Amino acid sequence: MEASLAAVVTGSTVLLFATVFVAAYYRREYRRARMLRQMAGWGWHRY
Repeated sequence: MEASLAAVVTGSTVLLFATVFVAAYYRREYRRARMLRQMAGWGWHRY
């Protein structure tokens, strides 16, 4: 019983960390892509 409970807690923790990591990564990529699109709109491609 104790071992199975520990396995469930460990699995949930790993899953939670993976979800947070993926969410933060995609948010950062989205922000960077939006910034690059804004810079292109401002005319940085002329230089």
